[in-house]
Amino acid sequence: IAAATNYPKPLVFDAAFYPIYFRPLLLPEEYKNEQSINRAGIVQEDIQPAGLKVWSDPFGRK
Repeated sequence: IAAATNYPKPLVFDAAFYPIYFRPLLLPEEYKNEQSINRAGIVQEDIQPAGLKVWSDPFGRK
């Protein structure tokens, strides 16, 4: 009976964690398009502090 009362907690965590982590991995093109729209007109060098690495593609594989 104790296990049954703890059952919803992992489901709530998984339901919240899925769109944050797994959805971008499963649908990278959708997120690439969204980022290109959000970053349109932004010059990286103008907003990047000196000495820090310039943005890179988060979907690019190393």
